Amino acid sequence: MHVILKSSRAKGANSFLHPRNKKRVDHLVRRLAKNSGVELRDYVNVGNHLHILLKSAHRGLFNRFLRSLAGILPRQIFGCEKGSPLGFAFWDGRPFTKIVAEGLRPFKIIRAYFDKNRRQAQHRAEGFDFWQPVNSS
Repeated sequence: MHVILKSSRAKGANSFLHPRNKKRVDHLVRRLAKNSGVELRDYVNVGNHLHILLKSAHRGLFNRFLRSLAGILPRQIFGCEKGSPLGFAFWDGRPFTKIVAEGLRPFKIIRAYFDKNRRQAQHRAEGFDFWQPVNSS
């Protein structure tokens, strides 16, 4: 299963790639996957969205992972306690999910897509944003 969680509010100091947040986000994704009983096959933190490739034996395990991540991650980014609402919607919408067929070709395609996003994340971490116009002066 390929999952994308996106937030327009995850920028600047609230970016998933901000030095204060990067390790926290990485640790949280891995810990929740392990605790939820899903197999984390690949994961890319792009700053304002996360790409997650996972395998789950049951829908309930997948739902547990997704609900936990969607609820805990914004609280960790903004330093809120459980039960104290942020006052705004953190996520842009429902997570994008797509079933990835077992097999060499579909897996190669999704891995290439993850590698592309990994390069994009690396450039963002170095201070270059793909979506900002480059001054030619």
